[in-house]
Amino acid sequence: MRKIFLLIFFCLAQISFVFSQTTKDRSSICISVGAAMPTGQFSSTDLLDSKSGFAKIGEEVSISYSTPLTKGWSFIAHFQGQRNPLNTNAFESSFSQTKIYQGFSFGTDPNNPPPQTSYKIYPNWKFEKKSWLYGALLLGGQRQFNVDKSNGFNLFAKIIVGAIYTKSPKLNGVVERMQRTSREEIYDLKPMPLSIAEHNELLTREDY
Repeated sequence: MRKIFLLIFFCLAQISFVFSQTTKDRSSICISVGAAMPTGQFSSTDLLDSKSGFAKIGEEVSISYSTPLTKGWSFIAHFQGQRNPLNTNAFESSFSQTKIYQGFSFGTDPNNPPPQTSYKIYPNWKFEKKSWLYGALLLGGQRQFNVDKSNGFNLFAKIIVGAIYTKSPKLNGVVERMQRTSREEIYDLKPMPLSIAEHNELLTREDY
């Protein structure tokens, strides 16, 4: 699954807290906490689409700090973190219905090989619970323009730079056997040799 750069818009149910210092310096801290709602391909559970993110609703937190430097200019710092759990239930359901083809196909045209017909379906997939992670730290300056002092109408221009960290979930999945041994799978997946000696040698090699 392709790593998705998490710079997309989210619907956020946010609770914000603003703490202002003295009127003289007017420094401020804004803390925002809410739910990160994945949209589009980021939330898609289409296993055949390499861009599907299989992301569920997660958490988002952001902290912004601002303090004046000179007249009209302020220093700003912004941190944002986000986590979206992987939809393991959708993964397990999709993989449990996926045909896993076995063997080889031969044909005269390498760009159009004949379809494979031998496949297995493993219905008991289990995936570890992982999450998409996103973090950003941005620093910069803010310029305030007093457009209409009488009505208190101002414009703000920001210049910010920083670092962004994203991490896609590592997919670790296994098939849980139900009343089934590894030797049964050997007989299903491996062509059995005709001689007893070769047959026993194959089983010994697969067991160890």
